[in-house]
Amino acid sequence: MKTIRELGSVNLNLLPPLNALLKFRNVSAAAESFGVTQSTMSRNLSLLRSLLDDPLLVRSGNGYVLTPRSQQIKESLNDILLDVSYLFNSKFDPTRSREEFRIAVPDYVSLYVFPDVLAGLLSPDFGFRVSLVNWDVFARDLLLAGDLHLAISLDDRFPDNVYRRIIDEDRWVCVMSQENPVLKQEGKLTPEGFDLLEFIEVRTGGGRCKLVDSWLEKQGLRRKIRVMVPAYDTSFALAATTALAVVCPGHVARNSRFAQGLHVAPFPYDIPLVRFSVWWHERFHKDEAHHWLRDELLPKLLTHPNQLGLSRPD
Repeated sequence: MKTIRELGSVNLNLLPPLNALLKFRNVSAAAESFGVTQSTMSRNLSLLRSLLDDPLLVRSGNGYVLTPRSQQIKESLNDILLDVSYLFNSKFDPTRSREEFRIAVPDYVSLYVFPDVLAGLLSPDFGFRVSLVNWDVFARDLLLAGDLHLAISLDDRFPDNVYRRIIDEDRWVCVMSQENPVLKQEGKLTPEGFDLLEFIEVRTGGGRCKLVDSWLEKQGLRRKIRVMVPAYDTSFALAATTALAVVCPGHVARNSRFAQGLHVAPFPYDIPLVRFSVWWHERFHKDEAHHWLRDELLPKLLTHPNQLGLSRPD
């Protein structure tokens, strides 16, 4: 058996003529099917006989029959040519794919957005699988390593080889119980009241809430973090029964079930808007399957009412 290095000396252009010769067992018919002259096909046969050290076709009566070697080749050659053709002309077919798409999203997106977004992709006609994982520090590492197909995140600190599609932008808000002592004392959330609050921090792919805390630190301010949790709904459930507050994008508080009945206050400082985006590694940027996935998911994400921030119609 030839090694991969030795295959460099083999004219692989002879494989399609070989397939035609073994199929028709006739030089003239093979030449006609292949669109070449009979003399060209005869020359191909001669080259193949020399390369394979086998006559391939031998006369029997008025026609030709395959040798044992050529019969063995015929049984696998067509599949090999189909595989090679797919290698250079691959088109993703969701009905035949057995691929697993790995997507990382925060708990809010998995609960309030993705059930609708994924519904159309979970048709029994499709063969691929979807693995939905929580967007946390481990998922961030997977994205940077090119081991995630997509991630949805508020984070914006990624290297240049990670592509981005912005979904929308929103204002930061503070969420707390209607009975929160700071709120009852002040009547509304002021900068002074914000400085008195203790917070629940939601840790996702960026670890700490870097967008908020890095901005506060630049202003010489610092939040008092009392509890760290991995999910927004957990933070709202805690805020409902404690004097702690949560900082999050406005659309998250508006749509989360556990935030209903809580007080949602504008962020008391003039902090920049938050952008939330879809991210993917350059490893998948030109991949046919990934193109299909983006074409299917992005329009739904960009228009889902629970995913929209400031662009959401009132």
